[in-house]
Amino acid sequence: MKTSSLWKAVALSACIVLGTACASNDKKAESSGTPETAESVSPAENGILEEVLELIENGISEVKKDANPQKAMMVMKETSESIDKVCEKHGTTLSEWKKTLSESDLQKYEKTTADFLNECKKIK
Repeated sequence: MKTSSLWKAVALSACIVLGTACASNDKKAESSGTPETAESVSPAENGILEEVLELIENGISEVKKDANPQKAMMVMKETSESIDKVCEKHGTTLSEWKKTLSESDLQKYEKTTADFLNECKKIK
């Protein structure tokens, strides 16, 4: 696989991984009939924001240490799986959790996610 093709795969994977973390939990909640509402999750109470930001920041550090496309894809996958576990541990999904965030917390999350994607884009 050419480097540019591999880079495109990394960038696409980053968007998919970080944009759909906890998607399997969304489906589980829908199929089980258990309503997962934004009211049941309080980011300030359960620390999801801090956990998720730390996971993404750790991913950034790992990608910086070993800048190769295969490693970046592995780190993104592991980060996504870890975010899934955090969501599940707190009985929510990423999409529902994000609805509970204040504007400033949502901006922190989006900035950290963008930083991760930008770090992955640097790999060629």
